[in-house]
Amino acid sequence: GRGRGPPREAYEPPAAQPDRYGDDPELNPLLFAAEQSAEAVQAAQGAQGQQGERPPSFARLSDQRAWEAAQRRPAGPRRRFRPHWEEERIAAGRAAGEVRAGRIRFNANNRREAYITLKGVPHDVLVQGARRQGRAILDDEVAYVLLPVSEWKRPDGKDPNDPRGGNNRRGQRGGQQQEDDEEVPEGEDDEPICGLSDEEVARVCEQRNLRPWARVVGVLRESPRRGRLVGTLRKAKQGGGFILYPSDARMPDFFVPQSQTPFGDGEEDKKGGKKKKEGGGKGSGGGKSGRGRLAQGAMGAGPGARPKVGKTPQSEGRLHEFAEACKVAGNFVRWSEHSQMPMGCVTAVLGRVGSLEAETQAILHEFDVPSTEFPAEVFDDLPQGEALTTVDLGAPGGGLDAPRRDCRSWRICSIDPPTARDLDDALSIRQLENGNTEVGVHIADVTHYVVPGTSLDAEAASRSTSTYLIDGVIPMLPRPLCEHLCSLQPGVDRLAFSVTWEFNSHGHICNEWAGRSIIRSCGQLAYQNAYNLMQGKEPGDGDIKVPELHNGVTWEEIARDVKDLWRVGSQLRRKRFADGALALHRVKFGFKLDQESGEPVAAHHYKTNEANQLVEEFMLLANRTVARIIAEEFPDRALLRRHPPPDKKKLGDLASFAAKHGLNVDTRNSKALHESLQRARQTYRDQGLADVLVHFATKPMQLAQYFSCGMAVESDWPHYALAMERYTHFTSPIRRYADVVVHRMLAAALDVRSGAVEDHEAAIEKWRIHDCEDAESQARRCNERKEAAKAAQEASERLYLCLLLIAGKEGNPKVARIGEGGVNRFTDGLVVAVGSKFISVFLPQYSIESRCYLDDIHPDITATHDPQTFTVTLTGGPAGRGRTLRILDHVTVELHAVFPTRGPCQIRTTLLVGAAEQQDKDPHMQVVTAVQPGEDV
Repeated sequence: GRGRGPPREAYEPPAAQPDRYGDDPELNPLLFAAEQSAEAVQAAQGAQGQQGERPPSFARLSDQRAWEAAQRRPAGPRRRFRPHWEEERIAAGRAAGEVRAGRIRFNANNRREAYITLKGVPHDVLVQGARRQGRAILDDEVAYVLLPVSEWKRPDGKDPNDPRGGNNRRGQRGGQQQEDDEEVPEGEDDEPICGLSDEEVARVCEQRNLRPWARVVGVLRESPRRGRLVGTLRKAKQGGGFILYPSDARMPDFFVPQSQTPFGDGEEDKKGGKKKKEGGGKGSGGGKSGRGRLAQGAMGAGPGARPKVGKTPQSEGRLHEFAEACKVAGNFVRWSEHSQMPMGCVTAVLGRVGSLEAETQAILHEFDVPSTEFPAEVFDDLPQGEALTTVDLGAPGGGLDAPRRDCRSWRICSIDPPTARDLDDALSIRQLENGNTEVGVHIADVTHYVVPGTSLDAEAASRSTSTYLIDGVIPMLPRPLCEHLCSLQPGVDRLAFSVTWEFNSHGHICNEWAGRSIIRSCGQLAYQNAYNLMQGKEPGDGDIKVPELHNGVTWEEIARDVKDLWRVGSQLRRKRFADGALALHRVKFGFKLDQESGEPVAAHHYKTNEANQLVEEFMLLANRTVARIIAEEFPDRALLRRHPPPDKKKLGDLASFAAKHGLNVDTRNSKALHESLQRARQTYRDQGLADVLVHFATKPMQLAQYFSCGMAVESDWPHYALAMERYTHFTSPIRRYADVVVHRMLAAALDVRSGAVEDHEAAIEKWRIHDCEDAESQARRCNERKEAAKAAQEASERLYLCLLLIAGKEGNPKVARIGEGGVNRFTDGLVVAVGSKFISVFLPQYSIESRCYLDDIHPDITATHDPQTFTVTLTGGPAGRGRTLRILDHVTVELHAVFPTRGPCQIRTTLLVGAAEQQDKDPHMQVVTAVQPGEDV
């Protein structure tokens, strides 16, 4: 309906057609029902007699529907897709350069558009339409062939052969839909392909401004997403079973036979009642929310096993209502070339849609976040007894079995979030007799306990990272290690890997050392403690807890050390940005939770200060130093981290957008971009404009990734955002497995340099360093898990924000009032795009870009779009005689938290016009120092 208020209902897919699922009885709900009523169908067909006779009568409605389905069934199987090529044909095609391999990605707004990156080509390859996508699933590694150049289109979808230069994308979609619905004749697989080399493809695309088109011919490696379906069920419009709508809109819909759900098969017995449901025990749809949600193990069963839930409604109508109210987890089963939709199974019922418990479990399942519980065999690899909490330096393997520098007399302290227990890093600073300054970074020596070939190491490699959600962390290592034995707690001996640098008065490095050490931290400072000391205040100023100091040090000494560290760190920071570093940050939220339910009751913004930057600078320096050492010693297998330059087209879009609307952005390189963004922040009176520029500057950026040096040319090693030629991760081995691998490589490199081993091969064998291919495989795993952990963290943040919005709107008395941590659902936004049916608005307080649909404003409002001036004019209703909206105009929007049928929870927006704009838009949220690990670059 029209009118201002909650946004439009979620997209409802079209009803399933009778022959949509092909000839597989288990997959096709109509044929499935037909087989269950085979005797009745046969009797009915026999009674029909000669052609033209009236259809028979049926005792049961299900028999009549089965008979009708049998009449509509085509004579033979209807093939929807070409069969995949055989392995031999794919191998021969790759050898000939005609078949390529790549990871396929799908457009969340239009799944008929899929993309594959082809290195060196300026535009991603487009795979248009379900038929050419060849039954591939998101993130599958696919084999594909390019279509002839005559079928390629411009990046904007325009046909280069159309003299009018029109955009025929809508026509393409309609024609593609019709083509996808047509049957594929047997033997049809002779579509012409392009025989150009990668270099020739790149040249054609650049010279003629074209995007290559392709089709998939096989799946080389199935995506893990096939086993991580999360979504909601809807009863199939025709026939039995359900349609599973995944939360990720880039995934296809799945047909799930009712036998593959915990909701029974829907069959009526001969007495007209219901079959007894399997299952029992405690249902998963309700239960306490509490703190136990992260401790639950993986739920579910394999295909063919009926998942168990508690009591389900007995009537068929109520049963379907119950099923459609649940969030479920499932698996991919198969996708036949005769079926337009893949088949899946439900492995677990996670709970009620929109509940904190169910939505959190959905996040854990969708992103394959492991349980907080570890396998029993992992604990067999841990030190036993007192050795699990105390470092016994005299015991075999206690720490003195390898050369270590004794740093226990040094003044070392850690600076972390106030609630941190997994303390990876600590800092020290000393004034040398020659007048120079020595700064040390001390990192937990995790590799002393995590030994290659053990179950502990295998589990850590599989997890690859700790995952931080709003209500807790799922650790990479067992808690006795990450919170005790490896954690650099104050006042106790700990094993470390240290890197020290000697700085002169100009901040230049004169000398450096790296090696194993033994330390005893003197204090665990929170960021706010350190910041207070930097400002000349007491450590507990602002009601911050004052930590206990150890080893006889005083607060005067700690204050002097912190100030000296910042003196050196600020010099490093200035030089880093002068060398071309780029910083892009988004708004992050923290939440206050109800102690009983775990539900959010208040929110705040995180911010960073000089104390965060102090730690960041020395961690970056340590990572850079270690990267250089391992790359020099093992240039064929070192594990580094690179950040490719931004996407050129998207960077051009940023420059074009800024130029059109009077903003100054220099995109020549990372340094120029950073400086122009800083100028905008400093000179624009309207800080919203600076926020918009930063938002648009993040869009062209590519993901930083781990890689093995032996699998990449040296020109691809640099890190764009940090402006560093060599970079890796070394400083967080408790929460990142890549750092564990790097620690072993550093130990091997130092053994070579010190002469502790005969040669590089001896060091490789001693520390079990991977060859380049195995290192690349581990790097790929670390990339996948890091990306998934980040997505899970962002999904958790979005979930809690949605729940807080809903609770505040419903008047929950536990939720903080606006002005005391409650979230104001009215907020300020800037228009960043206009169309005939919507405007796109960027919300600086949330770092969200959202669409406001114009027909949601008011039934009497008329919108007139002028693409030449980038404006839309609203007339009638509350807009009165006219309200013209231009790019970068400020508007007032109302936020709505929704849990749609398809997709994760979302914050949608409605544009307010007229008197409704006069809302209090102050965010009223407290700003606190960041309390989670910083962004990993």
